[in-house]
Amino acid sequence: MTRTKPMHLVTTAIEDTWPKNTLTPILFLGEWCKLHSRKSHWQNLDYSMLPYHWDDREKLDRDYHYLDGIYEKLIPIISNKLNIIHDVNYNTRYWRILIGPWLLYFIQILFDRWYMLQNVGRAGSVTIIDSGDNSFVPNDMEEFTSFYISDEWNEYLYSQIIVKQQLISTISKISPQKRVIIVKKSSLRSFVDKCINRVSKLFSKDENYFFYLDFIPFKTFIRVQLKLNQIPLFWRAIATPRVAIDPEKRKWSLNIEISDDFLSILSQLIPLQIPSVYLEGYSALKTLIKESEWPAKPKAIFTSNAYSADDYFKAWAAEKTSGGTSLIIGQHGGHFGTSPIESYAKHQYLIADQWLSWGWIKEGLSSIKPVGNLKIIKKSKLKYKPSGFALLVEAEYPRYSYNLYCVPISSQYIKYLENQYYFLNYLKQ
Repeated sequence: MTRTKPMHLVTTAIEDTWPKNTLTPILFLGEWCKLHSRKSHWQNLDYSMLPYHWDDREKLDRDYHYLDGIYEKLIPIISNKLNIIHDVNYNTRYWRILIGPWLLYFIQILFDRWYMLQNVGRAGSVTIIDSGDNSFVPNDMEEFTSFYISDEWNEYLYSQIIVKQQLISTISKISPQKRVIIVKKSSLRSFVDKCINRVSKLFSKDENYFFYLDFIPFKTFIRVQLKLNQIPLFWRAIATPRVAIDPEKRKWSLNIEISDDFLSILSQLIPLQIPSVYLEGYSALKTLIKESEWPAKPKAIFTSNAYSADDYFKAWAAEKTSGGTSLIIGQHGGHFGTSPIESYAKHQYLIADQWLSWGWIKEGLSSIKPVGNLKIIKKSKLKYKPSGFALLVEAEYPRYSYNLYCVPISSQYIKYLENQYYFLNYLKQ
């Protein structure tokens, strides 16, 4: 049936942006708009759904390499820009350690949101939340991870793309009603962490080996440090400073050749969305490191999981590696080395002097050292009942894409669940 009435575009599950008239035809941008808990509402609407572009896995592979090329092109450019802004002179590796995870995620996230909006020609109208250019600027990577899974931040991002690239002819604006709730570490936890760091400092030497979020079993952790002739120490997290957004400090641009529409929107949004701890809060972060209880000149830094969301650790480690300290990262999950698409893993291989794998090597990457699974050094005591129930362990992923690797992405999770039921239906009762 051919539609005669123009469709109203819906980009997220925020129903304030949906048409008030339930008879208005809707174009849902993706399955993420339809919360299962609200099925009784949306199943009776007149709606169409855009197909998800990364259902085409060949396109996913092409896009992965395209976006990886953009990332590698931008890293030295942004590094140089931040050196100028902050009047410092760090190399690209320093900035890759600090801002690399955010930039990698942001490029891939923005491309997904931008590409889906290129196919909304059937939509004649949209309602957006008038949040302003400087809304939803994350303080740090930890806050960014809470943003990109939320409807509110994604609605903001879709709105920015629609307005800046004039994709919809009729745009209605409404005032913001909700904000993302950020769950920060409790003051009691912060106090305990601070006390542990101070006690560790009393027994620490500046040239010690530094272990942090290492994922090594406790007894092995103790033995390793004793073999290194140092007292076993337990370092704890230090929160990044929180500062106000200064719009004037975000009026800069990237000196890149704009060869397509995606690079155009990317170059506009990076200065607006870069976390404040890398811009307005950078000097406060540097001061915090200078006054830190953590060692001043560690022989080596070892972590398994602090390379991404812990900005204090990243800034501290980036500075120490600039002074000659080795950065060692241990494998902490099973997806590594098994997939042709693993952008978050490539980032680790590039920033680490040594990357300790669970036993495999990768041609062309000399940083990878096969040592075995650090998490299960001790023998497993797992027990089971041969005649008991079976446990089918499932995975869960956000409704919105966030990072490219070979797993169900965004709305593909629905198909993933369907496949689980399909499998169960063929088991013997």
